Amino acid sequence: MKKFLFIILLLILILVSFLNIKQSSWIKEGKMQESAVKEPPEDYIGESEKQDYQTPEIYELNSLKVDSKLPELRINSIYDTVFTTSAIIALSIELPKKISGADIFLFNNGRKKDMYSQVNAGEYKFRNIFLDDSVNNIIFFYRLGSRRSQSEKIVVIRQSNR
Repeated sequence: MKKFLFIILLLILILVSFLNIKQSSWIKEGKMQESAVKEPPEDYIGESEKQDYQTPEIYELNSLKVDSKLPELRINSIYDTVFTTSAIIALSIELPKKISGADIFLFNNGRKKDMYSQVNAGEYKFRNIFLDDSVNNIIFFYRLGSRRSQSEKIVVIRQSNR
């Protein structure tokens, strides 16, 4: 009888220990999750319509409507057409003030090459833009929810080293 009571007491002790360990790991996991959650942006005019700041939104770029009311982004270049002999260039753009939670896209000759996701107003530099052999029509625009800004374009002409 004493052996039976000892076994039951031992099983209860193991069960309580297991529950305490499991509960403490839940608390740690919850704390880690809280630190990784991005705080929603303040109320800006251009705030994204996105509500869930943890799950990326799936959308079709072709279905986005151009919204002329959105402020235009600016390419930080003096010229509309640039000539280079390099195969790689870097360009920076300025996302307008009061924009929050935007995705910025870079297209070269109709193909998406790079992007910044869920960014706020400021300057963003696209490094290592690989150029095609001759004319490169580089287009930038940003997306907020189901709307997109007007496109800004720069033409980069790659000349051969002769």
